[in-house]
Amino acid sequence: MKSDLKELNQSSLVMRLERNQTDLLKMKSALSSYTCEPRTPSLFERCETLKYKLERLSNAHEEILQSLKGHKISLSNYMDRAKQQFQEFSLIQKGVEEYIVGARNH
Repeated sequence: MKSDLKELNQSSLVMRLERNQTDLLKMKSALSSYTCEPRTPSLFERCETLKYKLERLSNAHEEILQSLKGHKISLSNYMDRAKQQFQEFSLIQKGVEEYIVGARNH
């Protein structure tokens, strides 16, 4: 989803962050699945790194969501932070997908 963040209003931004938050939880669950258990030391390290990044990103999403819902941060401030979150989300999503394929093929 590559929409221009300037066109997003606060409620649609909150909805997108909430949807991403749900997807982060699904990715975390997928990494914890027995079908994705790491079978090599390098896969184990990748899995642990991804879990850490998922947790960190999830916490940041939650912080932004609470700030947006409580109107604690300015429009320009949350747009910059949200843009960064969406970029990190895309990178983590790609990393999780690559890990899952690699773990299942190993």
